[in-house]
This record gives sequence, C-alpha cells and structure tokens, in this order.
Amino acid sequence: KRILVLFVVFLSSCGFSGQELETSVLDSFVVEEKEKNNLIIVGEGGPSGNMFVKSAETYKRENGGISYEVHSGDEMVAAINDFVDNYGKIDHFEYFGHGNSVGFYVNQAPNINGAFYYNDPELNEDYIAASVYELDNDIFSEYAWIKFNGCNVAEGYPEKNTLAQAVANYFDVDVVAPMGPTEF
Repeated sequence: KRILVLFVVFLSSCGFSGQELETSVLDSFVVEEKEKNNLIIVGEGGPSGNMFVKSAETYKRENGGISYEVHSGDEMVAAINDFVDNYGKIDHFEYFGHGNSVGFYVNQAPNINGAFYYNDPELNEDYIAASVYELDNDIFSEYAWIKFNGCNVAEGYPEKNTLAQAVANYFDVDVVAPMGPTEF
C-alpha cells in the first residue's frame, strides 16, 4: 500500500520566557511499495460451513488479490506455481483454512490426505499431500510477507519448529501465524 505521511509541526508564536517561536513545516514523507501481487489460498476442507471461503472473499474485496480454492496439497503447490507463472513474485500470501503446527489441511474428507506439510517431498509420492519444499524458494519478492489464518500454525514456537517457522526459514520471509485458534 502506498502511504504518504506528511509531518507538520506547528509551534505557537507565543513564546515562553519572552522567546519567539516560529512555525516549522517538515516536508518529509514515507512511501511504502504497493503490494501488487497478493496471493490468496483457500482450503475449506472440513465442517466449517464455508467460513474460510467467506473470509477469503471479504479479504479479497477489501485488499485485492488473486484467489485459488484448493482441495489437496498438490493443488496448493499447483496454485502457487500458477500464480508465480502468471503474475510474478509474490508480495503477500494470505492463507485461509484448517491447520496446525505441522501442516495445512485443505481437504478433510474421509480417506483423503489433503494436506500441505513441511516434510521431505519424497514421502508424498503416493498421496495428495504435498511439501513446502516442492516449491522454489525464490518465489517471493524482497519485501514479501505471509499471513496464515489457520489455527495453531505456530503452536509451540519457539520451543519447537513449526510450519510457520519452516516456511519463514525456507522462503526467507516474515510470517504472521496464530499460536492458538485463529481469528478473522
């Protein structure tokens, strides 16, 4: 977001102890780079009554971005790669869905492992789960950041490595994640 901050300092012309004070105007301002490449991933996957879809739609309406609804870990990897291929490096990534300190659960249907973990990709060949390490580690812009709206994604930090910390380390980005239940 572009922010223009104009600092204006006005000092009264009435002095203290006979001193004259003048009005001073400072023309300094701060401009932040606009987050133009906002990726939104929604993994409804469970009995949540479309809460995550509705939250993501509200976020998109207020902040813009491109959204993908995914139903497996492989679809999550494919959506992220599709976004990077079509729009370039990610400035901001917002996730809405179930999670815990080891993974996102984008599909909780019976007999389906629809998850995205931070484990060895070789372990995922026979499942529809995927690993963060299947993604290139240079897909985020220099000032990118991530927010995970999934319960307990940072639970146990800093005593144990969590999904949030693994993602932050692998991509070298700042991550915001709940240590308990998420709030929208």
